[in-house]
Amino acid sequence: MTDHSRVERVIRNVVVAVVALILVFYGLMAWGLHSRASTPVGGRPGTSATPSGAAAAITADLNGDLNSGFLSPGQTYGGPFTQGTVVDQVESHGGVVLSMRGLTQSSLTVMLGVGSAPTCSTYSFTLTHDSTQQQPSPCPGGTATQLARTLLAQPTTGRQQSAAPAAYPPTVAGVRTLLLAELGSQAATVPFATAATTAPTGTPVLVAAVRVHGICDFVRLGTSTTISSWVPLWPAPVDDQTSCTPAQALAAGNLYGSDPALEG
Repeated sequence: MTDHSRVERVIRNVVVAVVALILVFYGLMAWGLHSRASTPVGGRPGTSATPSGAAAAITADLNGDLNSGFLSPGQTYGGPFTQGTVVDQVESHGGVVLSMRGLTQSSLTVMLGVGSAPTCSTYSFTLTHDSTQQQPSPCPGGTATQLARTLLAQPTTGRQQSAAPAAYPPTVAGVRTLLLAELGSQAATVPFATAATTAPTGTPVLVAAVRVHGICDFVRLGTSTTISSWVPLWPAPVDDQTSCTPAQALAAGNLYGSDPALEG
């Protein structure tokens, strides 16, 4: 075999290898885009058939949000998310968030099988990938169960919808604009209470607690140069429904996910 033939063979082998790598890459990209397009916000897989299946799916959802996103830069799944994202994911599996506390070490309690025989689980996680731990926990009494059923029966239209942080400024007028856009004319005159704070980056953050048709909702508005979308409006957990104060909204207004110190 001549040197020229050897060079041609090497070139052909390199071209074949490069083409194969390109096909694999685009195959992964297509799979990722299909998975995202076919699932609701937060990358959740959808309602699970059993409470145990739902409990496992919520663990997967939380770990998905805490893990770095692959082929999904700037998306909620695999980046910073609000309590509203978690509420949305839990409800997609037929559950309701009873409580959610903490930031660097977070505790989340949910009720599953709300419409039949409720079971409860507690999740703990830190701001690191695959850190979610789930264990069964006792469910609260009948009043909490009834409230959970009321929350789950509420239409999600307007609530738990993703929006760009810049869509609504962190002002009282911004809160009103969000409520009108997401909940309609019924929110035109409804009173709400706000509390202001600042993100670690120094950018302003405004939270609010508002009750519409007997349901307490939390609002978190802020600015960010690194986040393309988050959930700014969501129904408060069961534990916060009765009081519905801006202090509770402030405690619920944390960002979770990758390096919140760099987020707005």
